[in-house]
Amino acid sequence: MINKSTLIFDIETDGVNPETANLKWFGAYSYEENKYYLYDYTQKELIKQLIDSHKYIIGFNNISFDQPITERYLDNDIFNVQKTYKIILDLFQVLSPPSKDYNKKNKNRLNDMNIKLNNYKLKTICEYLNLNDDGTKGDIDYNIFKKDDWTKEEIIEIKGRHDPTIPPRMVPVAEAMMAIVLADHMIQSGRINPASILPEK
Repeated sequence: MINKSTLIFDIETDGVNPETANLKWFGAYSYEENKYYLYDYTQKELIKQLIDSHKYIIGFNNISFDQPITERYLDNDIFNVQKTYKIILDLFQVLSPPSKDYNKKNKNRLNDMNIKLNNYKLKTICEYLNLNDDGTKGDIDYNIFKKDDWTKEEIIEIKGRHDPTIPPRMVPVAEAMMAIVLADHMIQSGRINPASILPEK
């Protein structure tokens, strides 16, 4: 069971460099409110209030990308765990392999459990877990985020089924992945005997 004070979030930006990209949209799902949120870059105070009101923050590549950009946008070190006592989980760090120069703290838990993926994109993980019904979720022309104003049709595209943010499909991914990680830790600590849960031959 995920703690009620948990916020799953993602952002969309006008670039891929966390040092220069600007936040355009902030999407989140709150377990406390059982509600999805989608704010554009003009709604700074609402974004800050939403983050402030949750203790547990979950994202996908959020530590290296989403959080630095969001903190620069808010002009606030809102994710600083020493100051805010927040608990932050980056599922990308849990699941993907470490690299020499980037994300050296990654755990690669999927590989430890003999789950082999071609890549560690969220879309690939959704497809592996059968959470992506037709393979089109997330498909959008990302040039749309280089704009500051959007037509009604573009806003429908951003807010609609081809969502630009991960929260709608991140919730089942987060729950499934947290269950895998917890089971992995319980096996490593000796609380679960793997032989007792394997099917008989």
